[in-house]
Amino acid sequence: MTTTATPRVLVHRADQPRGLLIWIHGGSWRSGSAAAWSPMTAELAERSGWTVLSVDYRLAPEHPYPAAVEDVLAVLDRVTPQSSSGDDTLPVVLGGDSAGATVALLAALQRRDVPVPLLLAYPPLDPECGAASYREPGATAFTAQLRQSWQLWLGSSPQPRPDDLAGLGPITLVVGERDPVRDDVTALADRLEQCDVTTDLHILPGAGHADILNPGNRTLTTLVNTLTSPERTLS
Repeated sequence: MTTTATPRVLVHRADQPRGLLIWIHGGSWRSGSAAAWSPMTAELAERSGWTVLSVDYRLAPEHPYPAAVEDVLAVLDRVTPQSSSGDDTLPVVLGGDSAGATVALLAALQRRDVPVPLLLAYPPLDPECGAASYREPGATAFTAQLRQSWQLWLGSSPQPRPDDLAGLGPITLVVGERDPVRDDVTALADRLEQCDVTTDLHILPGAGHADILNPGNRTLTTLVNTLTSPERTLS
């Protein structure tokens, strides 16, 4: 996979930053923006003490897979130590919510030679939406919309479902108990542990999808707690 010119990035600078967090916004791969997510990413930077780089990646259907992944790789390659333009004095973490978390995971799989820690909030992982949590009460409309979003994003590309997850950096996974993608995330956690990837799974009681956009949400607090506990994030 080849990378493209670096996309626009919205930067929330922390005073005396602990590190750099590259954040990939949600929106079903076809909506959302760094600006729309800025209240959340600004709060994340303020509360964690990490500088947050929020990526404006290309959206479907005009730019189907793998355009978004290529955009994230372009940013990642500029700030990680193997890049001559990167700042190798600060740790780098890659994260995202919903569709953005899916993109972040796929990008990290392309850079296992220099693995970065991952913070992934409720990533959808199955284009068929076949797990039992997609059929729970209240999930029908969400599931139908998500299947359509997968189709628009993937286009004619084969389904990105890597069998080998070995070599990834440590991963923090956050998902709500009532989120239709819950079973995708718990299955991912099981696979990561089988591949000896350090994995920290948080299932938030009562929380649904897109929790990170809700005032006072627990997803953001969980991410902040991870970022301010380096032994959990970076080891």
